[in-house]
Amino acid sequence: MIRFPTLGALLTCSLFASAPLSAQSWWSKVPALPTSCFSDDGFFQNVDNVSHDVVLPAYTRQYDANEAIDKQLQQLDAGTKQQRMMAFVQKDPMNAGRFIQESQTSAQHAGEMQTEVDNKRKALAERYKSLEAQYKSEFATTTDPLWTKFMNAQAPGAEVTVAQLKEYAAVFNAAYEKLCAKWWKGESPFAAYLRDFKTFEMESPIPVAEFGAKTKRQTLDIMGIPSAGYQSVGEQEGVMDYIKEAQKVYQLRFAAKATYP
Repeated sequence: MIRFPTLGALLTCSLFASAPLSAQSWWSKVPALPTSCFSDDGFFQNVDNVSHDVVLPAYTRQYDANEAIDKQLQQLDAGTKQQRMMAFVQKDPMNAGRFIQESQTSAQHAGEMQTEVDNKRKALAERYKSLEAQYKSEFATTTDPLWTKFMNAQAPGAEVTVAQLKEYAAVFNAAYEKLCAKWWKGESPFAAYLRDFKTFEMESPIPVAEFGAKTKRQTLDIMGIPSAGYQSVGEQEGVMDYIKEAQKVYQLRFAAKATYP
């Protein structure tokens, strides 16, 4: 007879193996990042539309569907669960043995993987905080004084000519274009940060969620509950997290181009 641990342990998701990502359809819906320094290219409106009108409703529908399926599992009494587990063991001893073996270490591995995800997320947050401080410091010392000079020159009583105002505007615009390119374009710090943030979402939290859903479907099958409708919401969460992060990064940019009149 195959000996197996308590049913609660068996029903814990095993995250020992790495999980393949699902097709990245949701990522294709994310609008392109702005390329102009003095324009968001409609980015903020577009990502708001995608996040709130497309991704969030789909996430909510799937989350609610998962909750309803999970409720069916929770409503099974302990005796029924034990009976169905025994039937699974007797019907498919090989897969049952593998399932039992993985379940014995699932909690530990799940905790280790979540700790790794949390540590990576913390490192990214610290990296962003450092980049933000560096950018704000550079803007304050190299570019902001030029903007202040341009604005003060327009104050009542300022003794400047139109030609001077236009010159001040051109000097600020050129300086900010240079600063913008340094921090946002190509392999710049913020561009690299967002690229790495997206990679983090795709390679860490999303695979954990995908494999968790896959393991839950196996549990549902064992318990005789239709499992096809139970799907991971990890990718939707990852896309929304990325959009939120991109908005935060691009809100740092100076949006107004100096013009006169």
